[in-house]
Amino acid sequence: NIVIIPVVVIFLLIMAIGPRVKWIKEKFNNLKNYLFILLGSILINFLIIFLFKRYSILSNLIIISSLFLIISSLIDAFKSFKKNKTNFARIISHASFGLLVMFIGLNDIFSVEKDYNIKLGETKNFDNYSIELQNLEIEKFSNYKAVIGSLEIKNNKTNKKNILKPEIRIYENPQTLTYEAAIKTSFLKDYYLTMSNIDRSDYYNIKFQKKPLMIWIWISVIMIALGGFLRLFQNEKYN
Repeated sequence: NIVIIPVVVIFLLIMAIGPRVKWIKEKFNNLKNYLFILLGSILINFLIIFLFKRYSILSNLIIISSLFLIISSLIDAFKSFKKNKTNFARIISHASFGLLVMFIGLNDIFSVEKDYNIKLGETKNFDNYSIELQNLEIEKFSNYKAVIGSLEIKNNKTNKKNILKPEIRIYENPQTLTYEAAIKTSFLKDYYLTMSNIDRSDYYNIKFQKKPLMIWIWISVIMIALGGFLRLFQNEKYN
């Protein structure tokens, strides 16, 4: 991250400023506008820190630079629309790339990962959450048996509950043991839960992950691809 993030930050700034810079004759008359955009990006980042009480120097640097690109792209879209010269391909691609990087930065800051040894009927508490191993079932399928755990993930703040069912699969031919994750997806966050057995014990090892904004990361990738396709169509049109 220490190596990659500075490169990404510079790349984001170039994407934001580059399209409007006349590299030879530019006298930086728009420097004031860029400073205002940068200040706005920093203020939004501080608002995120204040509201959610989470901080990471590298991730927040990424968020500031991605906000700079997003705001610059929106301003560029507004100005281009007024002049009736909107380059939708570039604006969509740049804004979507900014959103992608911002969501990755937020995901890094707000992700939660926990690892516990737990037995049937036991509850583990952390942050605003609790995990309870409520039930274990053994089911037989055509080529494997599965130990299926039923775990309740409860948000103690909102009292919202989700049941996740990770599996331990035992294959017969060849004899193989695999651990299948249970995934719960929503617009704001994804839950991932895996379960593995501990030999000669009533305990199971569970690994819990909360990954915010995963679906928005994928939406951003799709929007970048859309911008690329629009660019291809534009080139085909003018050629």
